[in-house]
Amino acid sequence: MSRHNFAIVTGAGRSGSQWLLKLFDLHQQTHCRNEPDRIDEALQHPENAEVWESAIAHARTYYGITDLLHSAPKYHFHTLSQSLGLQKLMYRKRVWRMLGYGDDWQLPRWIGSRTKLQDAITILKIINARKAIVYLLLNNSPIPIIHLVRHPGGMLNSWNHRFLGPRDEQEIIKNQR
Repeated sequence: MSRHNFAIVTGAGRSGSQWLLKLFDLHQQTHCRNEPDRIDEALQHPENAEVWESAIAHARTYYGITDLLHSAPKYHFHTLSQSLGLQKLMYRKRVWRMLGYGDDWQLPRWIGSRTKLQDAITILKIINARKAIVYLLLNNSPIPIIHLVRHPGGMLNSWNHRFLGPRDEQEIIKNQR
């Protein structure tokens, strides 16, 4: 597998991978993807370099509905589109459905440069992909992998607060704002 300009962030759910992805997204030359489509087949067959190449090439040049709304200016967006906030339109379901996009779409040329997007460092967040990550690590893959491990007590505490937390209806409504 050839060396790419990307890295993988992985871990179990509630391990802090979303927080780390948000930190990476603060840099102007990153393209952060949150569990991108078409990577599932590559995860099922990590030994197949051709499937990985195809999935990574797709993830590097596309955006998806689960990706983060950018919190910092990006090198691959045009200055005018950033100042007008046009890149935010990509994350409005009504807009991308009206334009005929599926779950993944290429960067519209009126928002940014696809060539510059390919030059960006792509960060792929993939959770619960143990088989693929173990294979990549054991076979000296050139792909940088950041594996987050959270203390089980902290993970249970986070899960408890999120799913079993306050049962008072007014408290739940207050926390949703």
